[in-house]
Amino acid sequence: MNKSRSRNRYLKWPSRENFLALKKSKNKSNDVLRKTKKRYFSDISKGGSTGKKLFWDKVKPFMST
Repeated sequence: MNKSRSRNRYLKWPSRENFLALKKSKNKSNDVLRKTKKRYFSDISKGGSTGKKLFWDKVKPFMST
């Protein structure tokens, strides 16, 4: 929501301050997304030998063909 608000503000009033605010909010949202994905795959990989099928079922859609 904050990223969208910053983007709308920048598009309406393009200035250096609004651009920096947009850049900051984009970086923060991408950082949160990256950390969430890392935690998700880390939790899956900790399944041990009993969780191999679960691991590959979750990872397979993210791998390219």
